[in-house]
Formats: sequence, structure tokens, C-alpha cells
Amino acid sequence: MIHRLEDRIRRLLDTQVQCVLATVSEGYPQQHLMAYAFEPSLETVYLVSRRRTEKVVNMVQWPSIALLWDNRTGNTLDHAAGTALMAQGQAEVLHGWVCARAAYLLRERSIELAPLLARDDAVVFACRIESYRHCRGYSDVSTYCPQAGQAVLAEAS
Repeated sequence: MIHRLEDRIRRLLDTQVQCVLATVSEGYPQQHLMAYAFEPSLETVYLVSRRRTEKVVNMVQWPSIALLWDNRTGNTLDHAAGTALMAQGQAEVLHGWVCARAAYLLRERSIELAPLLARDDAVVFACRIESYRHCRGYSDVSTYCPQAGQAVLAEAS
């Protein structure tokens, strides 16, 4: 079960090119469409943006974040057969060689990010994932904690 869940999470992250980042600004949730890269361990997701954007200000002031991926295709079959993946964690600004490695992974995954990553005002974040919640259809819901390396909850909703 654990490896299958990890594989399903990794497969969804591999096949999607963007996610929705949720941040907080003055007590209200904000959402941002983002390109990303991730570690094979699933412990970290990397994001990049320009320094003076709302999302950067939010992540620096309130580092608790959530991310959302899905494979919806825009038809009613998505209700029963679609997959959604939510992650929650903490964002931190990267510096030095760790930032350079994350920038490399972001560029490798999305070459379109190269101009942004080359900017002086680019800020690269590591989102340290505390848990993923994987949902298939209406009733297959599981939670995976990558740092513990285990599924901690499987439930029927």
C-alpha cells in the first residue's frame, strides 16, 4: 500500500506541469498557479517567483502553505475517476548551493523558467512537505507523510 501510494503521488507530480499554491495574506487565503520541481523523496517541492510578488511576500511572512494538483479533464467522469493531490508544509527561501540545485531542477523540469531563474530578483523556495492527501474519485482517500515514509491514514469519505 505504501509504495503504491508513493508511486501514485510521484506519477501525478511527474505528469502535471503546474500546481496551485495557497498562501495567506492578512488572514485571507490566496491562490497562485505555479510551475514546480520536486525531490524523488517527495519531501520537498521547489517554486520560483520574482521577489516583489504577493506570493513571495506571503510565504516569507506566513510560511505555512498548501499545494494542489489534479488530473481533471473537464468532464463529468472526473467526479468518479479524477485524482486530486493536496500537500501542506512550510516554505523557506533558499540560498547558496541548495538554491542552485533547486534552480537546476526547476529549469530541467520547465525550460520556460530559465529567464525567470536568471533574474536578479528571482527567489527560489523549498516547500518542506509535511503530508500529502491523495484522493481518487469519491471514496479513495489516503494521507502520506514523506518524512515518516508511511501512509498514516486511509479512509472512505
